[in-house]
Amino acid sequence: MVLLRVGKDKEIKGSQSINRPREQTLSEISRTNRQKTYYAAVDIGTTTLSIEIYDQDGSYIGGSAEDNAQGTLGSDVMMRLMHVQEGRGEKLYHLIRDQIHRNIQQILSKSLTVTPISPSEINCHTEAREMAALRKITVVGNTVMCHLFLGKDTTGLRGAPFQAAYQGSYRLTGKELGWGDCPDVDITVLPGIAAHVGADAAAVLAVENIGSLDKVQLAIDLGTNAEIILNNHGKISVCSAAAGPAFEGRGISCGCRGGAGALGGVKMVRANGNLILDVVPEETTGKLIPRGLCGSGFIDAIAGLLENKLLESDGYLISGKEAKERGVCDAFVRRLEEDANGEHRFILFDPEADKIPEAGQRPPRKIFISQSDIRNFQLAKAAIQTGIALLCERAGLKVDEIGQCSVAGVFGAFLHPENAKSCGLLPNLPPEKIKFVGNAAGRGAAQALFEPGFVSALEKRVKDVQHVELAGQDDFQVQFMKHMKLCAWL
Repeated sequence: MVLLRVGKDKEIKGSQSINRPREQTLSEISRTNRQKTYYAAVDIGTTTLSIEIYDQDGSYIGGSAEDNAQGTLGSDVMMRLMHVQEGRGEKLYHLIRDQIHRNIQQILSKSLTVTPISPSEINCHTEAREMAALRKITVVGNTVMCHLFLGKDTTGLRGAPFQAAYQGSYRLTGKELGWGDCPDVDITVLPGIAAHVGADAAAVLAVENIGSLDKVQLAIDLGTNAEIILNNHGKISVCSAAAGPAFEGRGISCGCRGGAGALGGVKMVRANGNLILDVVPEETTGKLIPRGLCGSGFIDAIAGLLENKLLESDGYLISGKEAKERGVCDAFVRRLEEDANGEHRFILFDPEADKIPEAGQRPPRKIFISQSDIRNFQLAKAAIQTGIALLCERAGLKVDEIGQCSVAGVFGAFLHPENAKSCGLLPNLPPEKIKFVGNAAGRGAAQALFEPGFVSALEKRVKDVQHVELAGQDDFQVQFMKHMKLCAWL
């Protein structure tokens, strides 16, 4: 039996206001003083583009989170670099610039009521007065995403010795991006740390105050390009791990973004064979209509399969016949099937068998986790675990010496820590040492909008950070294969 319950919505619905003192001249930018000025914090993820807009007082106005439009030309940074090399760089530049511009327009038009102006005040900005009131944008992202936004040469990011085309932060205007309705908007891309550890990781470093002299701190920014930061009593080292898009609900058979219909939580009850699914309700009707599996639900499902002996630690998903021979409860055995190619999969939700009513023109589909999905998770998990292990090894630390582990990323706030630990995604630390901090990179971009000296201070901090290139470590492959195993950290 499947039981549905209300899950949390992972889409941007608002955040705390940024309570920073505003500059005294902000109100002067509007000639009539009837139109406020606005500020945008942009987080360009490899898979997801997130934007938050604030007014001049730091109050949240609105936001959006949607697939990065560049995903049509590859799901990871290496694919996009290949497209640049093959002459499609200009298309990639325009895709992300146009998407950011369009989304800011849409957020402002939905969130604001602009006071009508008199005919004498009409000027060239009439068609987009909301955009004309936009004063400042701050941008974070991994190094490749920032280069593609700026239109910078990516040659140095394609191979060793890896090197970015610019150092520190980068400032430009809307005019330089071809934004005719807001040519004077001030745009700042925050400084990155290294060729594969970008401004997003630097923002996490700042807002989570990583670097205390009396602490051992770990920060993991979970995403398609995962960044890992380790502070050993003031000595900071970083690395990046190619995790892929699975954590963001992409690259898996039934994956979806965390929004209406997403399975954000999965619990398997061994005693009676029930499945309890946390489903984000439909906005208009409030109905619980499962549409797909997002990152947090994906990890719950893997942990549940491990716990119920349906998934072995080497990543093998057993067949229905094998499950029956091992004495697995019949309800779970019936959910194991093979597809047309003989690949094993476990059915989380079947609209016919589970007797959930359809919803208008968008009938629910069968939702499952396949053997291929599990292999994708193993690759992502092994990359992250290897990065953490190698940073600790180089610092002469054992994992249990970590005093605080901050887990960043939009979906990270919805993880069930025990499930993430049981399959090896997170270190096996006591609950009080693990903190889920949400989109810390985006929060850093927002903080940079209002805090004087934030960017310059960050530029100084990143100069003291040591970057570790994982692929260049002698035992990387050995560690990577070791960490493919699905189990808690030993």
